[in-house]
Amino acid sequence: MKKKLLSIILVGTICLSFAACGEKSKKTEQESSDASTETSSQAKEEEVKEDADAVVEVIEGYSHTPEYDEALANADVYGGTDGKTFDDYKSAYTAAIADVEANSPQYSFTYSLIYVNEDDIPELVCNSNDETFGVYLISYHEGSLNYALTSGTEFTYIEKENIVDNTGVVLGAYYDNLLAIRDGQWVLLGYGEKGTSDPWAEDSFDENGEPIVDTWTWDEDYLKNDADYNATLELYYASDAAKSVDNYVSKDDILKQINDEQE
Repeated sequence: MKKKLLSIILVGTICLSFAACGEKSKKTEQESSDASTETSSQAKEEEVKEDADAVVEVIEGYSHTPEYDEALANADVYGGTDGKTFDDYKSAYTAAIADVEANSPQYSFTYSLIYVNEDDIPELVCNSNDETFGVYLISYHEGSLNYALTSGTEFTYIEKENIVDNTGVVLGAYYDNLLAIRDGQWVLLGYGEKGTSDPWAEDSFDENGEPIVDTWTWDEDYLKNDADYNATLELYYASDAAKSVDNYVSKDDILKQINDEQE
């Protein structure tokens, strides 16, 4: 029931009308002008190559389980689109940022580009920095934008492996909300909770206000214990390969990144 409630709240909220390289050190004055120019050019080329190689971390030997493949094929659509069409992802993301800022001026959004699925087009992350609102995950596919809204601002993902784990606490339970992209649309891959069986009872929480876990579910099926829950989560999401977003930037800086503008 909580899974359905959370999905309804999150999907309903999405219905809105909105669609580096660092400088090299200076050469010493003793070097000739031509030699300095050639050396600087070579160094910048190497730096650009290193930055390009560092954009996406390749996970050696990673493979999805049959359970993941089945869940992805049968997953329900999560989120929605704004109905607009664009010529490319750069113009689409530029428009999306303008709409996000215009429609939610009460939040101080920061942004990042990440690679969730296997294609070469990054996903846009719009972080409201407000736990009650969440984070927009925006994908681009064949001229259209697709939006998913997380519950809270906490999530991790496995780069280029098409899976996001949105985590948090709701009604006395820790949750894992697994999202993926299928045919350009965000889908709900799986949803798990571990928490107290009675979120309204005072003795269901410890002295720090944390839920005392005595109930575990995955897609509303009950599990036996924490070990079962973790094993089920690992069927879809290899936690040791996950990463978080640690490079949020301002609107101006993300627009520069999107449009390949260098300082």
